[in-house]
Amino acid sequence: VKKAEGDMLLDLYETVNRDRRKRGRPGLKLILFANAEEISTYITNALEVVDTMAEMQATGQNILYMEERGILLHHITEADFPMQDIEKHDMYRVMKGTAWAEKSFGGDFSKNDFTSVKHLSLKHYRCMYHIIYRRKTDAYIWLSNKDGTYYMTSRAGKPLQEYDLNRENQQKLFWLTLGIQLRDACINDRMLFEKYSYYDLIINYTKFYDL
Repeated sequence: VKKAEGDMLLDLYETVNRDRRKRGRPGLKLILFANAEEISTYITNALEVVDTMAEMQATGQNILYMEERGILLHHITEADFPMQDIEKHDMYRVMKGTAWAEKSFGGDFSKNDFTSVKHLSLKHYRCMYHIIYRRKTDAYIWLSNKDGTYYMTSRAGKPLQEYDLNRENQQKLFWLTLGIQLRDACINDRMLFEKYSYYDLIINYTKFYDL
């Protein structure tokens, strides 16, 4: 597993796809399958569909076609394979009630924690930091004047400090001056996030950047 494996896959796809079209052949369709284990992977991050998948999970939506991008997301769950059919299989009997069964038969994203992802009012919050990442994606970190909790959101403010994570030195500076502190706040339930990708960036920072 490489940090750039999502980009590597898409580069390979586009190289072959471009060659086919140049020779007058139809383009390729890229079809990806995986166990419902982890929403945030190097491939789903490269495709930038993590937050869309998290929203589908939260709302119970199993199928979504992103027409403008030509991407179909299908979260296969019990709705596609009724439990009365699954219960006939030997593996269901063997693993019934286990975390593996929830992942494999129930479609549960077993490695993801969505409890910190919420929509909050910014009343009594002040804007502290501006984070730029993934080209020009912006995130703002606000601090509560009441209880000292943080909230990371796309809603803009007038920050005291800005970090551009598209720059290598800024990636290291952010982690040393703020990242560790925010990760600790998240672990201790003192930080909430508007999007799952924000949570993933803070709690799994080293998955995205080399320190």
